[in-house]
Amino acid sequence: MGKGSALQHSFGTRLQYGIFRFLVAWHCVWLARGMIFLIIAYYTLLPGARKRCQPYLHHRFPGANGWQRLRHTWRLHSRFAQILFDRLCAQVTGSVHIAQVKPEHALILASLAKSTRGCIVVSGHVGAWHVGLAGLEAINKPISLLQFKTPGDNGGHFFEGGRGKQYSVIDANDPVGALVSARSVLLRGEILCCMGDRVTPNTPPSHTVLLPFLGAPIRVPIMPYILASMTNAQVLLLLTSWEDAAIHIFSAELFSCDPNLSRKEPLLFEPYARRFVAAMERFVAYHPYQFFNFYNMWNDSSYSKLSSLH
Repeated sequence: MGKGSALQHSFGTRLQYGIFRFLVAWHCVWLARGMIFLIIAYYTLLPGARKRCQPYLHHRFPGANGWQRLRHTWRLHSRFAQILFDRLCAQVTGSVHIAQVKPEHALILASLAKSTRGCIVVSGHVGAWHVGLAGLEAINKPISLLQFKTPGDNGGHFFEGGRGKQYSVIDANDPVGALVSARSVLLRGEILCCMGDRVTPNTPPSHTVLLPFLGAPIRVPIMPYILASMTNAQVLLLLTSWEDAAIHIFSAELFSCDPNLSRKEPLLFEPYARRFVAAMERFVAYHPYQFFNFYNMWNDSSYSKLSSLH
């Protein structure tokens, strides 16, 4: 992987993913997990991969020394590899284990199922983000994913095995077409899922705000809240964790944005983005090794280099 490409491709080649899919399909999960242990060790000792973790680890564990930082890197890579592998298993077997939903979260999901309004589900690259949306299948509504994806992303989605509910994917590489499609989804009263923690290369600065996260500012997209204001859709801030081989809803916060806010005034949307950042800070306080943004999101110039929402 060449210099500067770390942000442009997913972990693993198509061949590597194919090997693991073969092992899972032939019930050799034990062998696959043994291979993953070696891969974790490789990435933890690889200087380039280790460097990608340091911005987050520096802000989450500011007083850590060299050996402590190495241990944090190992634990972060271990959790990341486990979640990627479980996503692959879901692709092959069509099975996703969802823990019992708390009553307050069940009420929120039930209200979404009954509502005629559209809903934007805003999540982040934390916890079981790859398979956490499987919990939305209980809502009897079509679900679309808004995603900026590159050809180098070989991981795929948990639902691509052809089992269970199929989600529609809206390609955010075409910003105008994606906006039209996303707006149509919401006006039909359906569900649109997107990420609220990364800014894509085609996002203008006017569609972002700077907010403090772990002690320093990061650039946060406001497009989900712009869409909600345009379409009178509800917003669900949903963060899921991966514990005991199951998906757990860590936080679910449902609210509405003020209607018809001007897109030319990004500060009008800052309160909504601030709620999302606050939820992420609570998440990493409880799950410090389930945060998977492997780039320096505290470097304001780095947002323009992002090219994949893995």
